[in-house]
Amino acid sequence: MRRIPLTRLDRIPDWIFLVAFCVVFSLQTLASVARKSATFDEPPNLVSGYLELTRGQYWLKPEVLPLAKLIAATPLLWLHVRTPPLDADRWTLYDRTLYEFNDGDRMLMVARAALLPFSLLLGGLVFVWTRRLFGRGAALFALLLYAFEPNVLGHAPLVTTDLEVACLSFLVVYGLFRLVEEFSISRVGVVALALALALVTKLSTLVLVPLIALLGLVVSVMPLTVPVTFRGGPVSMLADRGRKLAAFAVVLLVSSVAAYAVIWAVYRFDYNAAPSVPSPPDCPALLPAGAAPSAALDWLRRTRLLPEPYLHYFFQHAHLARLIPGYLLGEIRQGGWWYYFIVTLLVKTPVPLLILTGLALAVHARRWRQAPLVTVFLVIPAAVYFAFISMSGLNIGHRHLLPMLPLLITLVGVLVPWAAARSAWAKTGLAILASWYVVSSLAVFPHYLAYFNEIAGGPAHGSRYLVDSNLDWGQDLTELKRYMERHGIDRVWLSYFGTANPDYHGIRYDRLPGAALSGRAPVRPELFALDRLPRLPGTVAISVTNLRGVYLPCFGVSSEYFAAYRDVPPIAKVGYSIYLYRLE
Repeated sequence: MRRIPLTRLDRIPDWIFLVAFCVVFSLQTLASVARKSATFDEPPNLVSGYLELTRGQYWLKPEVLPLAKLIAATPLLWLHVRTPPLDADRWTLYDRTLYEFNDGDRMLMVARAALLPFSLLLGGLVFVWTRRLFGRGAALFALLLYAFEPNVLGHAPLVTTDLEVACLSFLVVYGLFRLVEEFSISRVGVVALALALALVTKLSTLVLVPLIALLGLVVSVMPLTVPVTFRGGPVSMLADRGRKLAAFAVVLLVSSVAAYAVIWAVYRFDYNAAPSVPSPPDCPALLPAGAAPSAALDWLRRTRLLPEPYLHYFFQHAHLARLIPGYLLGEIRQGGWWYYFIVTLLVKTPVPLLILTGLALAVHARRWRQAPLVTVFLVIPAAVYFAFISMSGLNIGHRHLLPMLPLLITLVGVLVPWAAARSAWAKTGLAILASWYVVSSLAVFPHYLAYFNEIAGGPAHGSRYLVDSNLDWGQDLTELKRYMERHGIDRVWLSYFGTANPDYHGIRYDRLPGAALSGRAPVRPELFALDRLPRLPGTVAISVTNLRGVYLPCFGVSSEYFAAYRDVPPIAKVGYSIYLYRLE
């Protein structure tokens, strides 16, 4: 398959395009997030990360692994951050540290900027791998798709772990591909380091271990020879199945040793890692007695093979997967749906990317015998990860699919040389899809987190399908304040789903049931005692996750508490995540 000639673009060095990408991507993400309040997970992640970094206190939020939190907290060392006494409830500690003792928005902005390099590195890796596979034109096309992917833009600057996991997972897979091209110590080291860092970022990266084994098995049965080099010179060839399997076993062994060392290093080689916590949480109590995972994890805990906060993460994750309800197509259910991420992929992925992915899969299927290794390393990891996350039972967000996106975008790169070998209609079709893609992304700025595609009817209708971090993650208190000022609204009734502080953002409000864990607004107990909220005088602001009732039972009221408001058109949808009503 011939590659598209790019004589004019060939005169421009790659670094120019990569710098332009970094500038465009950074401007989009930072300009967007500057208009947003903290998302639900950011205050806990940032404050706990700062205390892990400065005091070695790993028990404040052990259910989020440390790497991304530590990196986000590092620039705070130059901000002279003050913290309240640690004897308070942890949610109070998060709130007071950010919004009472310090400038929360300033802390968040520098922490968000500290994590942005992961997203930029991921874009660079997509460019490099796509160029290696399909040529420079394909690499530029893939970089364009990545730079304007709304879900990536929405999550890239947040103090969370999703884009960090996507970056490190992609690096592991790309590193393995390069290992098959040429087996060397340095390339084994890259895979081992990337896997080790991934395993101190998020639990879902554990799927990379069996994935490495599976890819090794597939490569071992393929009729290809893997050259082995040392200090730049060839020393051997891996041609038979046994030697190739042994090579991948070495990769797994080295990666396991590196991961074990990195895990202990991140926790400062301290089993308890909790100097100010006299009695850590009871980990085994989080799972049913006698359950196989509980028995295995308890054995690891008793033998002290891993730091206790790290083990607590596994207990906590298994516990939450059983308890956290999911929301899909208007239904609330614990335990989730096997097809949750299928629906999520269909309504949250830009339609042009869905079309391009389908076409790319068809092209790869036809050229399987010509370049089987390419298809193996792009399709199998994406399929394995999708199956793994679908079986997890934790149905709370499209963000868990982000590690698939760079693989799909790289896969789509094959369409550029394919179109170059065909009529002008193929090239025109590709240009139309790319233009549609960019326009649909720009149209949702700055509300990237709330992106839904045309199949779903756009973000205005997203709550029919999904809520939580797909649409409403507490990010729009700043937008609510702006709306109130523009429309002369002095005070609202507020049911907020988030951990940002409405008082800090200058919002005058009366509290309604919701996930707001901070603020000094008055509470009327008689309203909290009702099964359903009646029509209230004035303006009522309801986070759409609360409107749909997903977590309301956790806050002491019925999931039907806001039923009277659901079928009434709101007067406004602030950032698409907070609905405003005036029903008197």
